[in-house]
Amino acid sequence: MGSNQSVIADQDGDFNDWIELHNYSNAPVNLSGYGLSDAVNEPFKWVFPNVTMAPNSFLLVWASGKNLLNPVNDLHTNFSISSGGEEIILTAPNSTTIDIVLAYPFQMDVSIGRQPDGTGPWVYFYDPTPNSANLGLGLDALIAAPIFSHNSGLYTSNFELTLSHPNPNALIVYTTDGSEPDLNNLNGTNFNYKNVYPLQVGSQFGPILSASFVSYEYNQAINVIDRSPLPDQ
Repeated sequence: MGSNQSVIADQDGDFNDWIELHNYSNAPVNLSGYGLSDAVNEPFKWVFPNVTMAPNSFLLVWASGKNLLNPVNDLHTNFSISSGGEEIILTAPNSTTIDIVLAYPFQMDVSIGRQPDGTGPWVYFYDPTPNSANLGLGLDALIAAPIFSHNSGLYTSNFELTLSHPNPNALIVYTTDGSEPDLNNLNGTNFNYKNVYPLQVGSQFGPILSASFVSYEYNQAINVIDRSPLPDQ
């Protein structure tokens, strides 16, 4: 993960880049002398201390630049990962390349990993699973933003707003109430609130009001109208 904003924090509470190793064999592997690097011409830029991976286990290494090598604590490399993408190389002590990640671009909190673990092709995960198996939906490409038929701005004439996507199978979810689009909220969510509060001792509270927010699955053009003649809400 080259742009970790909120997925997992290190022992200092920092959200750093990270690299996950998986030992998919049935035997332990001692990583002493193995190298991790973000430069092909410098495969041993950071060298593992005496740490052993158990069979079928995972190991998280923070690409933070902190360069921490105590095998009892979290491991930190002396380099970080560019969110624009750069190669990451794992090298054995005999200089054999064990694995290499090509220069994939990163989105915030999106990881790349092999699926199946350790052996499959590299795919993107929008639900990363550090320190555990890559069982979620793996995608061949980053999800692009939908295309709007009109630019944002103020309009005095009504129009039909269409949304499209380069991937014909993409599902577009939108809202018109300012809430975050959520595929799990197509039926809406109700909530209570107040907008009148006592300003003096003994004053009355205002009534409890109710409202809702809802998401919609895009399947037809959205009619955008000029609401300025309508009552305020």
